[in-house]
Amino acid sequence: MVRQDKSKAIRLCSRIDWWLVAHLTDILYKSGNLNDLRFDVSHVWEYFLASYAEILIPHRTLWHVGLDYLAACPNIGKSAIEEYIMHIPIENEMKARKVLEFCAQYCSEHVFNTINRILASRKLKQGQYAAAIAYYINAGEPKRVITISDILIDEYLKNGDMSCMDLIDGIGYDAVFSDRLVFLADYRSFHELYKAGKYMEAGKLLRKLLESEYAPKKFWPVLLVDAIPLLEGEEIVFDVDDTYELMRCLEEVTLSHQKDYYLQFLPSSTSSEKDITVNERERQLDIVRLALSRNLARAMIVFSNGFDM
Repeated sequence: MVRQDKSKAIRLCSRIDWWLVAHLTDILYKSGNLNDLRFDVSHVWEYFLASYAEILIPHRTLWHVGLDYLAACPNIGKSAIEEYIMHIPIENEMKARKVLEFCAQYCSEHVFNTINRILASRKLKQGQYAAAIAYYINAGEPKRVITISDILIDEYLKNGDMSCMDLIDGIGYDAVFSDRLVFLADYRSFHELYKAGKYMEAGKLLRKLLESEYAPKKFWPVLLVDAIPLLEGEEIVFDVDDTYELMRCLEEVTLSHQKDYYLQFLPSSTSSEKDITVNERERQLDIVRLALSRNLARAMIVFSNGFDM
């Protein structure tokens, strides 16, 4: 360097250390001291930056520094990042977020979506449904989100465990993206309102669920059975119109050619699913029908007299 033999200095530094040659050429290039060389200096500058980046990227903690070096290369940086980032091992959520941040900033939409799909598939295999849904949303995969939502719905219908619906917290569901997510959130809200003693709000939400197009028909018997405590409580939750609407839903279930299919999702009052019979399921609907008839009579008397419940 003292003799102004920059080419020789670069060759010598490349034999000593890649960090050294990368930063030497970076300083020389940005200061304009490579302009007198007889080759494309920008290619030389990017070559050494990228070469040093290749050393850093496989490192467990310095991989993102390597990507930063590639990002500084205007000609080859983006394509190189897209190539390397697809092969970076992602061991935890923090690293996943960091990788996706780089993708969003430097990579094409295709690469961003591909990595999200890979992460979603991995989480789905691990049974981490909430994380899988979030990644599929990022990847723009509504059908996959609906599939997982249906899995959650089926798990609840099978086990009656509300904890499976707690998974949707923090996902940021979108009605346009997946109406199944909206249903899961609203149904959980119904149970929370009921537990909090907010029966009028719970009743309004229950009717909304039955009227909505996003509630699976196989869930209707469960919703109708859920209405029994509200129908038989001291407070009149459902007015005449509400009661007629619930009756319409009940008749649609009982008159359907898929009635037996719908009834299989009703919860058992016994400890074993094997012990529940078709007759027991039929009796649950009979209880709903009786509760609706009683509520209708009460509602007609109360509301016809102008009382405000």
